[in-house]
Amino acid sequence: MIWNVNGLMAKLPDPDFVEYICSFDFCDLSETFTLPSFDFSIHFDEFIVLHSPGVKLSKMGHVSGGTVMLIKKCLTHFVEIIDTKSDNILCLKMSKQLFGSDKDVMFVGMYNHPVNSVYYQDKNFDSTLEPLEQFILSLMEAGRDVYYLIGGDFNARVGEWCLEGGVDDEYEEDRESEFERKTQDVVVNNFGKLLIQLCSMFNFVPLNGLVEQNFDGNFTFFSERGNSTIDLFLSSVDFVSFVKSLKVVGRVESQHMPVQLDACAVLKENPKTEPEKTSVDKLTWDPQKAHLFLDFLNSDVGQHALDDATATIDEDSERALDKFVNLLIDASQCMRRSITVGGRARRDTNRWFDKECRDSKREVSRLLNRYMRTRKIEDKIWYTQKKTAYQEKHIWT
Repeated sequence: MIWNVNGLMAKLPDPDFVEYICSFDFCDLSETFTLPSFDFSIHFDEFIVLHSPGVKLSKMGHVSGGTVMLIKKCLTHFVEIIDTKSDNILCLKMSKQLFGSDKDVMFVGMYNHPVNSVYYQDKNFDSTLEPLEQFILSLMEAGRDVYYLIGGDFNARVGEWCLEGGVDDEYEEDRESEFERKTQDVVVNNFGKLLIQLCSMFNFVPLNGLVEQNFDGNFTFFSERGNSTIDLFLSSVDFVSFVKSLKVVGRVESQHMPVQLDACAVLKENPKTEPEKTSVDKLTWDPQKAHLFLDFLNSDVGQHALDDATATIDEDSERALDKFVNLLIDASQCMRRSITVGGRARRDTNRWFDKECRDSKREVSRLLNRYMRTRKIEDKIWYTQKKTAYQEKHIWT
C-alpha cells in the first residue's frame, strides 16, 4: 500500500488508522513530517522500518516531506534493503520466492515535492524524478537484472497515457491493448511529462486504470480546488502479470487516498513464513504508576530536560517538540512491559479518539463514498465542508 498521509503523528491516536496500516505486508507512507528521532516502534512494532526523515524548508517553518517504508518482520528473510542515497526515495529488494517469479523485485517508494517547491532551491534538480532515474540507471549499470515496482505520490498527472509496444515490437498491437488505461484524471502536467519519459525509457507501466486488468483508475487526491490522480504504482512490463488487483480506497484521514496493490505471493503456501511469536518491550500507560511518571518529571533530570526543551522553542519549535517527546518517553520507562507479538495485535483504544471522533469520521467517510460514486458538485462541496470541520475539531496538524 502507498499513501500520502499528510502528517503521520496527528493521525496516530486514531486506532483505526494504525490498524489499517498494520493490515499490510509492505507500506510506503509519504509526507510523514517525521524527524530523524521519531520512534516508529511504539505504533508499528511488527515492522522493520526504513525512514527518510522530513526536512525543514525554513528556520521557523514546519517539517516538509518525509517517507517511511514498513515491512512485516515475518518477511525479513525475503527482503534486502537498498541504499538509494536520496531523500524521499526508499528501496527494498524483494525475493523472487515471494512471487514465484524468475527475477527479484525492486520495490521503490518515493515522494516528489510539488513543482517549484522551496525544497529544490539548494538541489541540482527540479524534480525527485531525476534522482529516481539516476538510481535506476545505477542499478542497471551494476548488473541488477530485476523487475521494478515503484509507488508513491509523484505529484505527476499522466492522464490516460499508456506504454505502447512494450519490450518486443513484434507484439506491439497486443501490448497497446494490454496497457490501455482509463482514468478519471485525463490531464497531463509538467511532472507528468517527465514521468512519461521515465516510463518510456525503462518500459514501466502505470498500473492505475489498466483496462484489461480492471485496475482502479479513480482520483487519488481530493481538494476544494480540484481532483487528480497523482498517487501511482508503476511496474516493469513483465511484472504486470504478477499483479492481481489495484484499488483506490476512500479514507478521510488525508486529502490523498491510499492505493492498495495485491501481487501474486506464495507465502501462504509456505509454513515457514508464518509469523513467530516473540516478546518485545512496549510502553503502556498505567494509571497506578502515574506517580512514578510525575516523580521523574519533577526530578532534577526531568526539570533540566524540560528547561532545555523550553529554551529551544523560539529558535527551533520542531526540535523543542522532539526534545519534549523524548522527555515523556524517558519518564514513561516505569511503564515498560514485555508483551508477546505475532499476528495482528489488538490496539489500545483508550485514547482521546473517542466515540464522537469515530462517529464524525464515519459520517465523513460516508460522504466521501457518495461523492466518489456520484461525482456531483453538491456532494463534493458537502464532503469537503464536513471533512474540514472534522479535521479542525478532531485532528491537530
